[in-house]
Amino acid sequence: MNTSTRKKVIRVLIDATSAREGGGLTVVRNLIPALATQDREYEYHVLLSTRYQSSLSGSLPKKVKLIDTQLPATPAIRRQLYLQATLPKILRTGNFDLALSMSEIGAIQSHCPSVVLVHNAKHYAPFSTFRKFRNRLGFVTSYLPRHLFVCLALRHASWLIFVSEALRKDVTNRLRLDLDRTSVIHHGLSETFRREDGLGEVDLNPEWHPYLLSVSTLAHHKNYSTLFKAFAQLVNMNDGPDLYLVIAGSIDTNLQLHSSLMAESDSLGITKRIRFLGRVEFNHMPSLYRGALAFISPSHLESFGLPLIEAMASGVPVLVSDLPVCREICGDAARYFSPDQAGTIVDHLLELMRDPVVRETMIGNGLRRANDFCWSRTAKQFTDVFEKVERG
Repeated sequence: MNTSTRKKVIRVLIDATSAREGGGLTVVRNLIPALATQDREYEYHVLLSTRYQSSLSGSLPKKVKLIDTQLPATPAIRRQLYLQATLPKILRTGNFDLALSMSEIGAIQSHCPSVVLVHNAKHYAPFSTFRKFRNRLGFVTSYLPRHLFVCLALRHASWLIFVSEALRKDVTNRLRLDLDRTSVIHHGLSETFRREDGLGEVDLNPEWHPYLLSVSTLAHHKNYSTLFKAFAQLVNMNDGPDLYLVIAGSIDTNLQLHSSLMAESDSLGITKRIRFLGRVEFNHMPSLYRGALAFISPSHLESFGLPLIEAMASGVPVLVSDLPVCREICGDAARYFSPDQAGTIVDHLLELMRDPVVRETMIGNGLRRANDFCWSRTAKQFTDVFEKVERG
């Protein structure tokens, strides 16, 4: 090809320093390789810290270039100051054409067009979401100080990508943002969850079967207290075989909440039936889902909910809080309940356990719904946005 007609290579810097655990880490781990395989004229550079993201930095595709910040995991304010002071310099000296922030906590100023992924619902949650005083105090000390940076980042961005329509509606209404520079792009689903070959079998105690499963980094808004109450009601009915409740997800960031939940489980008499697994390796998750009687998410607040589509793809019936975003993601493939009504959770579980037709219908609906989510499709939608922003 004549060099005069060759397309310009667009240099994109992806700020992924926010990806530490949970859904944020899963998104970065899957989206960046999917972007790298798109047949577009883009050159990707990723900003990470090998001090707390070594597993992520080591898994980058060869064609993606790493920029190592060497930042520590905490305090978060150090990362924020770095992004505001240093990232603009990197963008300028590296002659980047576009900046993509994988978090709302990103650089406010940039010499080039910027795209921000909006995905953390806690930044925009109403105060009433946090029911207890200590939870509200934690929200004030942890999230309100960042709120100004978040608002400025969103207002200065060239384009905003929301992970769900429900989140876009909520955030744009609250912050009065221009809808004309926004898009909704759902997360994708790793093909690992569609496989049926038993990859990465989890060595669960055989006595833990059958079990109900919930997956989340431990946080107050995940509302495990209501789930414990529902589980206690179910156990006390002595209906069918002994049940266990398995919870997968990091507890290190909230050991105080973990202690509180264990005390609550003890008062309900279900401690021996509860298993906190902590962080589970990604490759082990498919078999953990597949072994569950049902997946339950009682959360008060969600922006998307990756475990919902992972569970559906794994052939597990899904019971989930009746939130707009959950209905957007699951459609008719789930059973819904008010996050404060433990009795409704029990009713759904009893129906599921007693009626095999209901169970098989839910599984079939879930498998079909999960087919709507694909990381390659997500990556293509991202690059479509990049082209739109580049054209101005």
